[in-house]
Amino acid sequence: MIPAGHICCGWLGCGRLDVRVWHRTAAWHRMEVFLSGYEPYIALALLVALFAVFVLELYPPEVTAIGGAAAFMLLGFVPVGEVMEVLANPAPVTIAAMFVLSGALVRTGVLEAVSNALVVHAKEHPLLALAIFILAALAASAFMNNTPVVLILIPIVIRIAGTIDIAPTRLLIPLSYIAILGGTCTLIGTSTNLLVDGVARANGMEPFSIFEITPVGIVVALSGIITLLVLGRFLLPDRGASSEAAGGESEFFSEITIRSEGRYTRQPIAEIAAFQRPGLRIVGLKSGSEVIRSNIAERTLKKGDTLIVMATTSELLTLNEREDLRVGRRRGLASTSDPVVVEAVVAPHRSIAGQRIADLTLGSRFGVRVLGAHRHRHIPGPDLDNVRLRPADKLLLEGSATGFDALSEEADLITITRPSGRAFRRRKAPIAVGALVAVVLLSAYGVAPIGVLALLAVAGILLLRCIDADEAWASLDASILILILAMLVVGEGLQQSGGIELFVGSVAPLLSDMPPFATLIAVYFITSLLTEFVTNNAVAVLLTPIAIGLAQQLGIDPRPFVVAVMFGASASFATPIGYQTNTLVYGAGDYRFADFLKIGIPMNLIAGMASVLAIAYFFPLK
Repeated sequence: MIPAGHICCGWLGCGRLDVRVWHRTAAWHRMEVFLSGYEPYIALALLVALFAVFVLELYPPEVTAIGGAAAFMLLGFVPVGEVMEVLANPAPVTIAAMFVLSGALVRTGVLEAVSNALVVHAKEHPLLALAIFILAALAASAFMNNTPVVLILIPIVIRIAGTIDIAPTRLLIPLSYIAILGGTCTLIGTSTNLLVDGVARANGMEPFSIFEITPVGIVVALSGIITLLVLGRFLLPDRGASSEAAGGESEFFSEITIRSEGRYTRQPIAEIAAFQRPGLRIVGLKSGSEVIRSNIAERTLKKGDTLIVMATTSELLTLNEREDLRVGRRRGLASTSDPVVVEAVVAPHRSIAGQRIADLTLGSRFGVRVLGAHRHRHIPGPDLDNVRLRPADKLLLEGSATGFDALSEEADLITITRPSGRAFRRRKAPIAVGALVAVVLLSAYGVAPIGVLALLAVAGILLLRCIDADEAWASLDASILILILAMLVVGEGLQQSGGIELFVGSVAPLLSDMPPFATLIAVYFITSLLTEFVTNNAVAVLLTPIAIGLAQQLGIDPRPFVVAVMFGASASFATPIGYQTNTLVYGAGDYRFADFLKIGIPMNLIAGMASVLAIAYFFPLK
């Protein structure tokens, strides 16, 4: 009989298996013995190597990060039993849920409405628009988690950048920095402040009030904004982004036909809200045999009239869902219960090039109807029927899935794909906004963790059809989530290996012999340096008791030292991996690692000096 737990593979096979396992176990034990006592040094060396690979950009940042996490795990610095605990950190789950909530704001047209309002002001008063944006981001971050603030503002900032004709890279890093600065203005602005307050209470200190650190926060925020305004023009990268990277939609040339008398025939065109959207531009009106090109806004439509328009994909698809309107050509669509909309590009050197859309046989052959035509920076024809196709023109088509399968095989079109835009669900906008507001307010009042609330909100918007499931999952940015998860493992490895304790323990004896103000500066900058590589909450938990002990050793009030830990733990400007909002804009702006070093190091130094001077003034060292 074979004892339980053994593998029945023959006497010799089992022997060889046992020998191999014994050798591997022995080799692993020898490695542990070899590393014993050197773990902190090896961990710090790994951190330096990881930083170098980030700067050199030998691999995508998420690949570099996950490689570093694997090294920490293989060396045993993060015990196997604790890896899953690290990966269970609520931050990535919260960020993933906020990505979905942001996607719902896009699908319901909320972000479009907000960004359009800001874009209108940006066109007329660009400096005023930027000032409003800065104040809004700063104020919002002072009272709510700055991660959703940045997620929501990223697409708006990209649109503003395009409107005032500057590269998005000039605004996205400032967005993250301003959100970080706003979070330092109140006790509830960031979880790090609350955590430091909790550790201080556990060490016998009086609790901080919500606005006790606000004077210091305002001074630091002003110094940071001034630094960005003065140095940003020289140190921020100036690299443009394509319309696709910026999340922009193609503008299609199309027609909208009034199918019945009703809400579109009772008032002048200028008073019809559906035709006054920023994403839609009327360029002509066909009424009977007449084509009108001027004073269109003053006219009143009647059944059978056709508007010739330039419009974004989302606006066209939104209007296409209305029964009293017909978008695109009248002919072509075969009867189908579940029509599909796709974009198709005209192939070069094919017979279709040069033909009018009216002469195509897409309807009779494939049951496909043309909704619109796009030509880069051009109106492609007098009306949709008379557009003569050129290579690289893009068509917006509606038809059945089987029809498009046949079309992709036989027609002279290439890259048939789903369009980037979808019909807005504006009636669901209050639900999406309400879900986000509920997450922010309930988390601020401590009803439940923000990650739990965000997941409940995602469930609500999916069940109430604010956004479809495929769109929700497509809105997730996997590279950012992997980067955050991997760096959490690296941070845990630095803690478990003793690397952080080695560093702090090496400098702590030196601090006790320094004057109080010099010690305050050292506490702040040590905290700031560590938070560039390790999660700021971990740094706060580690350094708060040390700061209190140093103050007691110097015989002074520990409160200013604890405040220095609060601000230093949030002052992560020099790397895209030290703070979650930096990581978010790192991916959205297609930045390089070195871009953060150029502007972030001066920000760290200037905001740091402003912090310690303000702390010493508002919390005297006595």
